Amino acid sequence: MQPPDQDLADEQETIIQMIAWKLYDTKARAEFPGPVKLDDARRGDIIDLVRGFRVMTGPEERKVKDLVRQWRSIEDEREKRPWPRTMHLRLEIEGAKDQELQRGLQAAAAVFEAAEITPEIAAYCCAARDAQDDIYGFDLDAPGCPPALSRDENRAADTWIAAHEAAVGACCAGWAKVPFGSGLSLIRNPPAVPLRGAYIEYEIQGP
Repeated sequence: MQPPDQDLADEQETIIQMIAWKLYDTKARAEFPGPVKLDDARRGDIIDLVRGFRVMTGPEERKVKDLVRQWRSIEDEREKRPWPRTMHLRLEIEGAKDQELQRGLQAAAAVFEAAEITPEIAAYCCAARDAQDDIYGFDLDAPGCPPALSRDENRAADTWIAAHEAAVGACCAGWAKVPFGSGLSLIRNPPAVPLRGAYIEYEIQGP
C-alpha cells in the first residue's frame, strides 16, 4: 500500500528535478527535459535548500525561488495528511561505508532510547537552543528569539548532542581523523526518492 501522501511526494520530486535542471543544466534548454538521476550529494543539497537548511545564493534565488515556494506549500499540505508520518535519522560522514554508518546510527538510537526522548524532540530542542545562541546570542529579549528552554527541553537538546557524538564515535572508530561536517540529520516526511545509504526510520508523533 502506498503512503497516503504519495501524490504530494511525487509532486515534490518533480519540483526537485526542475530545481536540479535550473541550477545544474549547463545547456540552454527552453523546456524541462524530464527527470534525471541525481547523485546523493546533489539531491541532498537541493533538499537542504527547499527545507530551508541553507540560505539560497542570489543566482539560485532568481532561478528557483518560485519552485521552492511551491515545494514548501506542498510540504505544508503533506503535514495535514493522515498519520502516521515518518522521519529518517541519517548519519552524514564522508567516506563511511553503509555498515559503518549503520553502526553509528544504532549507537545514536541507543542514546535516544536510554534517555526516553524521540529524535524529533531532541533535534527540535537542539535547533531552538542553537538559534538562541548563533542568531540571538542568548538575548532572549531580542525580537524573534525563541523562548528560554525548560529543564526538560535542555535535556532533550543535550540528548541530541550526545547521540551525535555517539554516532560519529561508533562510525569512525579507529579513524585517524573525522571528516569536517560529519553528524546526524533528521529528514521529516522523506521525499518520494530518498537519499541512498543507511538510515533508521521513526514514526512522527501525532499533532
